[in-house]
Amino acid sequence: MTKENKNKIAEDFKRYREELKSFLPISFCVVNINNRILESNNLFEKLTGYSKVDSVGMKVEDLFLEKEEIEDFFYDIKKKEKLAKKNLTLVTTKGKPVPVSISGLARKKESGITGYFLIMEDISEEIVKKKEMKEELQKKKKELEKKTKQMGDSRSALLNILEDVDKSYKEAEKERTKTAAIIENFIDGMLFFDEDRYLSIINPKAKDFFDIETEKVTGQKLEDLLTCSALKPLIDFIKDEKNQIKDIFREELRMGEEFYLEVTTTQIKKDEEDLGTLVHVHDISREKRIERIKSEFVSVAAHQLRTPLSGIKWTLETFLEEASEEKGKLDEDEVSLIKKAYNANERMVGLVNDLLNVSRIEEGRYVYEPEVIDVYEAIKPVIEEYKENFKEREDLNFKVNKVKKDLPDVRVDVEKIGIVIQNFLDNAIKYTDEGDVVLSIDTDDENMIRISVQDDGVGIPEEQQKRLFDKFFRAENVVRKDVEGSGLGLFISKNIIEAHGGEIDFNSTEGEGSIFYFTIPTIEDEASETIDDF
Repeated sequence: MTKENKNKIAEDFKRYREELKSFLPISFCVVNINNRILESNNLFEKLTGYSKVDSVGMKVEDLFLEKEEIEDFFYDIKKKEKLAKKNLTLVTTKGKPVPVSISGLARKKESGITGYFLIMEDISEEIVKKKEMKEELQKKKKELEKKTKQMGDSRSALLNILEDVDKSYKEAEKERTKTAAIIENFIDGMLFFDEDRYLSIINPKAKDFFDIETEKVTGQKLEDLLTCSALKPLIDFIKDEKNQIKDIFREELRMGEEFYLEVTTTQIKKDEEDLGTLVHVHDISREKRIERIKSEFVSVAAHQLRTPLSGIKWTLETFLEEASEEKGKLDEDEVSLIKKAYNANERMVGLVNDLLNVSRIEEGRYVYEPEVIDVYEAIKPVIEEYKENFKEREDLNFKVNKVKKDLPDVRVDVEKIGIVIQNFLDNAIKYTDEGDVVLSIDTDDENMIRISVQDDGVGIPEEQQKRLFDKFFRAENVVRKDVEGSGLGLFISKNIIEAHGGEIDFNSTEGEGSIFYFTIPTIEDEASETIDDF
């Protein structure tokens, strides 16, 4: 081999060695027989803070806190002539102590050991993890020792991990058994659909409700259960157009003549993972029967009250007519008392009528007689009547705002729509001390007729607004005003508007006033061609 080739090989080897040092993914240095550093790589510089130039010639023991242990470390390499490993504390140029794992191997030639290869690895994170693990193990150990003392079993300390795993398994099995027992003995029906909408659980109560055999329906998909005649009403009730389970909260489902269920669906999730949907069905047949009995009682009582109230009204009207025809027959105080009695009787008649209307609504006997009519003509008699009523209230200014001259016709029961307007205007008069009451008629973006009554009254407390359309509910602030009212007007109004295929709602701020409004479809709207309750 020529000298030129030998030089080339030597240069290539030198270059390969430099590349290897740079490539090594760990801190590396070469040390001579006197423990002084000859060369190092980039990671060595990064770990120690010493540049390659500054580190050359340094004694290795100057890098560590444990001087004597370094000497023992090199002694072990020389003596055993194999890879030695030790954990020491490196001190960086900034004086920061860093725990490292140092590995060394002797460099040999024919003449003997000429130095060492050293590899250093930062084990800070490993030490922290070991410390955390040690602390956790100590904690577990203390717990086990406590249990051991209580149980008198000295061997439990030797079964640390196995005992914990066994205990966790038993607890999970116990919870599973407990959950299964709850589901089996739950007084309400429960059906569980997994994330793919397959029926995986149906408890005995649900089985009894629908009179089905569990094995015939379990494992079937939601839409496939439509073939089961017993479950079809429920599946139709909870399923949407995309064969997904709808969000339902305590909605009634009529299963038969005297059989009603209250249905709630709940999405079951764990750590944001969708596990499925629980369908809860509660038998409310008894409550419905009681509600019907109560409604029948109210209806009977109201009917019984109408006769004497009508007689009282007729008698009082007779007195008032005679008093007006024969001056002086009754003095002013007597006439005033009779008028008060007449007005009180009228309020009683109104309450009885409201109770009868509520009873008819709940029994499905609230008869509607729709006709096609201009909406303004339908409510005009009520408006004219209330214009006279407002004249008695000098502190109130009544306005009618008909936004459009020509409005589309509607198909409505004129009497029933009149009741809604009366309820809106009655409330505005009763709960507004002074200011404006504005009745507006317009069409909305969907070409629905929109009628609203806005007032400057007491408003409704925000926390009570969600109950405003419930039977007999009256807000606390109007109760304190000691204003007459039954709490039935808005309940009746809501049922009337919904029967017309419309919607009713309000906006209110306590102390500033309210605006009550409803929308009803025009006859041009296909959705209004039939009204379900007519």
